[in-house]
Amino acid sequence: MKHLKYIVYLFLIFISSSCDKEKEEKIKPNIIVENPSNDYYLIGESIPVSITINHEENIDNITYYEILNCSDDKFDSFNLLEWKNVYETNWSYSKTIETNKMSENIACSCRIQIEATALNNTESKIDVNFEISVL
Repeated sequence: MKHLKYIVYLFLIFISSSCDKEKEEKIKPNIIVENPSNDYYLIGESIPVSITINHEENIDNITYYEILNCSDDKFDSFNLLEWKNVYETNWSYSKTIETNKMSENIACSCRIQIEATALNNTESKIDVNFEISVL
């Protein structure tokens, strides 16, 4: 009978501690990349970039990296944008990557990385990769 008491006691402790862990889980910012939506783009195309970030509380900081790595180094680029103290529950960003000035004999890979931190110190990060070439 004593063993049964201990088993029930341990079971109750386990259940209460697992409930506490669920309450402690913090929700991370939700990053939605609507565009770019393709894996490949042709040189000469305009590539839309459209990002939305939301959080049930408030978004604190956002970082946007855009790295273009091309077979011809003169078309390589690195863009870094940072927004500090956003303090909004919904945030969006859009731009267009123009490729019409690229020569037709190169190929490029593009990586866009977005990081978002909420006021509750949770962080989300997402990467989008695509290629740009003649075919």
